[in-house]
Amino acid sequence: MNGNMQLTRSRDKRRISLVNFDRDNRQGDHFKFMSWSTKLKPDDISPLLDQGLNKYYASIRETFHELVEMCYVNQCQHLMMVYVESVDRSLEEQQEYELAMTEFNADDLNSSMLSQRAMDLRAAHMNKMRQSQRRGRKYVFFEVETGEVKFEYGGVHAPLEVTNVNQETVQIYELGLRIKEIRETNFDSKIFFFMCGDLWEDQQIRRKQIFYQWCFLNIEMDLSDLFALDSQEAMHELIISKIQANIPGGEEEQRDNFFLFDKTWITSDYFNWENNISLSANRNFSQIALIN
Repeated sequence: MNGNMQLTRSRDKRRISLVNFDRDNRQGDHFKFMSWSTKLKPDDISPLLDQGLNKYYASIRETFHELVEMCYVNQCQHLMMVYVESVDRSLEEQQEYELAMTEFNADDLNSSMLSQRAMDLRAAHMNKMRQSQRRGRKYVFFEVETGEVKFEYGGVHAPLEVTNVNQETVQIYELGLRIKEIRETNFDSKIFFFMCGDLWEDQQIRRKQIFYQWCFLNIEMDLSDLFALDSQEAMHELIISKIQANIPGGEEEQRDNFFLFDKTWITSDYFNWENNISLSANRNFSQIALIN
């Protein structure tokens, strides 16, 4: 999205906001943000917010691929930006991909029946992968009054590693987050983190499944508790501790939040997993949808 306006409504439904993103603005005014009450009374927004948005964009411009969403959260105290981060693939990743392709095609490579056309197609596929960039959705929260960045999450990153109840190191694939603010809970802001992985602590669960051998789960936290911490480092440490406590076998596990998951959604395109899966939820988060 570039040079277009995006109209959204705050998570608590109290504000309507409009943002214009101009990637190539020569004066550096890439973002312009405005908002109104539901009765269309203009809000008096500090110019520091636009300045903070533009300052942040200037710092990550080379990796900013596409704007996805901007809206008020936390009862309009913060502004959430969602964008697609795009980075060059490291040489190590390119080599890992080539090795994976070689192992996958080991029988073909050892076969005298392998055609030149098949070899050419494989080489073209690997060359395309080397030239492509890795992408993932990134979530950035700004303080509305100051324009300062409060919290960043997601983007292109390696899987998170935690220790399960069996003292095994397991990988967590973080699929994104959602903010919940509804009337029934007085619009208290909740943040939900969604993730998956080979997490079942009971081997019998895996053995009984043919396709859905992994676990998909979500973790709920009060956004105010997270933002009460002084630094992003402390916030990420809290999130990691919550994840470790909530995975199967963890001290705070909630079995109602565990679902069977098809691991091929990750493993079949491991080198693009951050950007392949999108998720959504209904108003009260009683239903969650995933698309690959």
